[in-house]
Amino acid sequence: MAYGESDVIATYLTATTGKISMLVRGGRASKKRVQGALEPFHTARVRFVERRDLATFKDAELVVVRTGITAHLDALEAAGQALRWARDLCPPRTPEPAAFATLSELLDALDAKRTESAVPPSVHLVAAGLRLLRDVGYGLDLDACVRCGKPCPEGRSAHVSGRAGGIVCATCGGEGRLVAASALAMARDVLRSGTIAPLSPPDLRALVAVVEDALLAHADIGD
Repeated sequence: MAYGESDVIATYLTATTGKISMLVRGGRASKKRVQGALEPFHTARVRFVERRDLATFKDAELVVVRTGITAHLDALEAAGQALRWARDLCPPRTPEPAAFATLSELLDALDAKRTESAVPPSVHLVAAGLRLLRDVGYGLDLDACVRCGKPCPEGRSAHVSGRAGGIVCATCGGEGRLVAASALAMARDVLRSGTIAPLSPPDLRALVAVVEDALLAHADIGD
């Protein structure tokens, strides 16, 4: 975000401090000291001075460069969406190492130079969204009804409510979006073992909607 004539305010998600905003003096005027650390998707080692409200950026060194993401529009869109989700989910100055790891793994997967996966970026994104919710304490229960505790059998579709925090069975009102058994199976695999498999377009749309419902309920995205 531009600040004054030549400064910027940059927001970083860090492994040790959590989300932190920094004043980068001359960030728009000189690129030498910044060394690419204002570009999204890369991992950088950043030095800064702590302040009560707004830290002051000193310098940075790029550690992982992911220029391959920008080579494909679908990967670029997925990476940008993931950064927005992480920005809104992670509270300021609260370390979230699991969320940091999830986001790093997603960006690595989206970097076209590193992997040529049969799984499209949009599926990697929804898998990361499910994990990010869990990482910050808003994980969805996809095994049993969140109201009565009745288990949801494998191979069955179910209503999933992002606001309620998971499956809501028909007896309890069936709140949320109807998610097919195939989409539920993939989501469970992601949360249990990290396994990611291709999804049909309807299954993908259903899971993206569930993730965004949960984000809206817990992070006030869009307000």
